[in-house]
This record gives sequence, C-alpha cells and structure tokens, in this order.
Amino acid sequence: MVRTYRRKVGGRPYNTFNEEDMERAVRDVKEKRLSYRQASDRYNIKVATLHIHVKCPNLLKPGGQTALSEQEETYFVECVQIMSNWGFPLQKKDLCLLVKTFLDKKIKEG
Repeated sequence: MVRTYRRKVGGRPYNTFNEEDMERAVRDVKEKRLSYRQASDRYNIKVATLHIHVKCPNLLKPGGQTALSEQEETYFVECVQIMSNWGFPLQKKDLCLLVKTFLDKKIKEG
C-alpha cells in the first residue's frame, strides 16, 4: 500500500510553508527583488529554509528515501490483491522476496 505520512504529535514540523509562497520567495530572491530576510518576513518562511531552497533546488524529502516509486508500490498492491482474489494470498516473506527480485532485476538493467 502507498505510504500516507501522518505527523507524530510533538514531532518536528516539516514543510510548514505554502509551496506557492516558497516559489514566489525563491523567485524574488533569485531576481534580487528581495533579500533573504525581506522574503522571509513577507512570505513567513524561515531564512535558513529559504536559503536552502534557493541554493539547492532539487531537494529530497525529509526522512528515509524509498526504494520503490509510488507507481511501483501501487503496482505491487494491485498484484497482491489479484493473487488474494485468486485464492493465493501472499505472506509477508513472499512479498519481501517478490520485491527483492524486482529490485535486483532493476539494478541489473541499470
């Protein structure tokens, strides 16, 4: 099943800004219309966060990165459901071996 993130109570607040505001702030800083501090105050984004997004536009999501894409996870969910409907339910170990085989082939293909 595709993962759905649920924030833990008292956990670190990631991404507390609006994506549109972040894009506007980054654009304003890059075009030198606003300084980092001015953009931070106007769009209510931390200066350090804004600086990171300006300098490194291709950021990964916080936390551990998944080995499978959402599309691949959805595919495996559908396969498990079909096998279950056919009367051949998979155990956890079977699914792990199936995913491992898939990833091994993916690595060999390059």
